[in-house]
Amino acid sequence: MTLRQLSLALALAGATLVLIGVVMGPASVASIEGAWFTRAAGRAAISSSFRASGSGLSLLSPSDGNLWLGAGIALLIAAAGALFAHRAGLRLVHTHD
Repeated sequence: MTLRQLSLALALAGATLVLIGVVMGPASVASIEGAWFTRAAGRAAISSSFRASGSGLSLLSPSDGNLWLGAGIALLIAAAGALFAHRAGLRLVHTHD
């Protein structure tokens, strides 16, 4: 596999992961913001966030779109590095003649 093929494969995988991350959205979408207003003052008397589901989302959860977005960006950076290495003339394997 050449560096050009490797950078193309990494870019495709990275773009796919970024798309998945954008479609899934952040984990904070699972909560609902709520506020109660006082009639006299017209400002929020109580405001808080309520969980829509019983299970709390944790860091590095596969249901969090930010995880997939970060992985996709990391693969796109690796693809750019492989492309720059290709332009610099570096090779993956050196053949011994």
